[in-house]
Amino acid sequence: MLAKYAFIAEAEHRDGRERRWRALHTVTSWSNEAMESSEAGRAFVSLARRRQLEHLESSLARHEADMAGGRLGQEWVEASGISDLMPRLTAGSLTELWETIAGKLEELTARDADDPSAEHVVLLTAGLPLAPQDREGVDQQGREGADQQGREDADLHSREGGAHGEGTS
Repeated sequence: MLAKYAFIAEAEHRDGRERRWRALHTVTSWSNEAMESSEAGRAFVSLARRRQLEHLESSLARHEADMAGGRLGQEWVEASGISDLMPRLTAGSLTELWETIAGKLEELTARDADDPSAEHVVLLTAGLPLAPQDREGVDQQGREGADQQGREDADLHSREGGAHGEGTS
């Protein structure tokens, strides 16, 4: 199925008994709007996002081991981190933010391409709007959700923000 839709292709084989595959793209992307139109699409997006969180967890463990093991230099201590900001944005502003991040990442990647001090960096970003909740902790669709503490956390994030190594969890 993946080969049919040009996601993968056969790679060189070590012997005739195994089939090896390689990805045809470095990044797989999709239209969230198109995926939202079917139950299968929504399930795929949910699964893909959860897989990204698993990737973040394993990358964090590897990063910590690399730092502790001296495989990364001290210059990476201040530069690395995780942020958990919660700004108030419109859909248009969030789209603009995605475009700005993509443009800047492309620029910096090109600039650092031949720099021997450059390393692979896991950069996981999320822009997930949350519907407003009433005072009883039920969102506008009638689902029970965050309580007063959740609203206070969101208020704290929007007031204080947080740099790449700051924030509250």
